[in-house]
Amino acid sequence: MAEAQGRCRQRRRAKAGARSGRKLAPRRADKLDASAATTPNPSVRLAPMRAPTEPTTPDAAVLTPQGWAGAPAQGLAFPYMAWAHHESQRTRSPLSNSGVPKAPSSTFESLRIALEHPSQSALPAFEAAIAGRLGVAPEAVVATPGASGGLAAVALWLFAGARVAVESPSYEQLRSLALRFAKEPLRLPRRLETGYDCSPSDLATAFDSARDSSIPGHAFLTNTHNPSGAKLPARRLRELAGVCADRGGALVSCDIYQEFLPEAEREWTCRAATNGVTIGSLTKAYGLGPLRLGWVALGEALVHRRHELRDATYLLWVDPPTTTLAAGVFALQQLDQLGAKARELQLESKPILDQWLRTSPHIEAFVPTHGLVAFPRVRGVVDTHALAERLVREAQVDVVPGEFFGAPGHLRVACGLQPAELKAALARLSACLASHVAEQGLKR
Repeated sequence: MAEAQGRCRQRRRAKAGARSGRKLAPRRADKLDASAATTPNPSVRLAPMRAPTEPTTPDAAVLTPQGWAGAPAQGLAFPYMAWAHHESQRTRSPLSNSGVPKAPSSTFESLRIALEHPSQSALPAFEAAIAGRLGVAPEAVVATPGASGGLAAVALWLFAGARVAVESPSYEQLRSLALRFAKEPLRLPRRLETGYDCSPSDLATAFDSARDSSIPGHAFLTNTHNPSGAKLPARRLRELAGVCADRGGALVSCDIYQEFLPEAEREWTCRAATNGVTIGSLTKAYGLGPLRLGWVALGEALVHRRHELRDATYLLWVDPPTTTLAAGVFALQQLDQLGAKARELQLESKPILDQWLRTSPHIEAFVPTHGLVAFPRVRGVVDTHALAERLVREAQVDVVPGEFFGAPGHLRVACGLQPAELKAALARLSACLASHVAEQGLKR
């Protein structure tokens, strides 16, 4: 019986490949780590007997939209970005920024406004420079206006008619793009208790819960994880990519926070797996967000489909601006200087945040090794939108409510301030948390 079911699954995969025009990768020999979803991580500090917060409904694997009552209009696909533009920095201590402050404009004073067509020199030069950094062929790279543009282009290119499993908690754009483009948007849990690992067995379960098992299955995630800062090693990326390959799909990862890691420790998804896709930018670790410098890099098995991805970019924005691309080539030659702020904050401010995460009595937390963010769970609190508003009013501190990542009861907290300012901000945050948690307990 088991052998017959196996042959059935193989025939379904072969039919899916024929319909989608894809050549399916052979089944991987890697064993899936079924224990990953339950094995505790030593970097996680939990309260004893904490009730689980994962959804327990029968369709917990199905991705569902989540709104924001304070949005400027209802039904928005990306309300987090409206909040980020208008409400994320209302105090003197914004702990809401996941990247470094903006780089000084003086860095680019020598550049001129360029009006040549991008394909004449600026576009191939930028894509070749990115390829050199990632260790891939130039034809594997497509330039985009920031990582956000890369995420949208990949979704338009790959997701129609497919199963797409999106990590949860997740950056809101990932969920919104899957809901907009995928035939079956699915939820892939990443749990605080396991240090926000991403289990291959959970990915297989998500795919198998879909109504149509004949269509391609892609995974959509971030590494390091936004919002928690957890890093997936190359071994785990290959295992996840193998689950996707078995279903004719790709492992798509936004790798922008890898830039905070030492160069030797960076794990580019496009290098880890032949069906891997890396989305990157120079925004978070180098303070170049206003230049909108991003890219998509394809694994070896996907490079032959580069023209399909380029077609999606033509549909969305045609070409990145020539001047921006020229600034990107220049910036890539100055990355050591531009990355100094990220190194300084991780050396001087991150230990302060780490200590707070380990000792605050009101939270349960995973402490990431690199980056500026963490995603603690607040004990006894579900409505973190309300908590974040109170922190603005009473503590003069900005944080990001967990609801924007699909995880009520959590806060994303960053350490992008100078050490003395960060210490004072966390002290005010702790005092307000204590009051809020106590009041919540009294209400129950």
